[in-house]
Amino acid sequence: MRSLQGMSQEVFSSFYRFVYFICREPGKRNVQVGTALAAWQLVLCGRFRLLERWCSYVSSHHKANVVLEDTWRQVLDFSRTVHEDLSNYDPASAWPVLLDDFVEHIKGSRRHRPAQLSVEPLDILSPWACRTITAVSPRSGR
Repeated sequence: MRSLQGMSQEVFSSFYRFVYFICREPGKRNVQVGTALAAWQLVLCGRFRLLERWCSYVSSHHKANVVLEDTWRQVLDFSRTVHEDLSNYDPASAWPVLLDDFVEHIKGSRRHRPAQLSVEPLDILSPWACRTITAVSPRSGR
């Protein structure tokens, strides 16, 4: 079996689209957020430098219970085209709102970092994920 890291971009794109298809529950058109987060951690590990921040953001800010197919596909495009420092991000491009909001969140958190942060692990991943997702929240009472 070929490793994910060894796949060409074209083959990986097809595999990535297939992952969305197999992650859907029977009879559903969308993927549950928890399933999408686990799948992103597995398949985008080593391919998306903002993966941990993305998953943390989605788990704490995404209001819907599902991830739409368009958003799923655009995350791969975003991971391939937007630099880690977001310097080439164009808000006028046709990114899904969730990605626009993520970028604004990252840019805003760079400007307004709280002094004290508490880090809590999120328990949503399978044991095969390459990294643990963490949620960052201000410490209460300080």
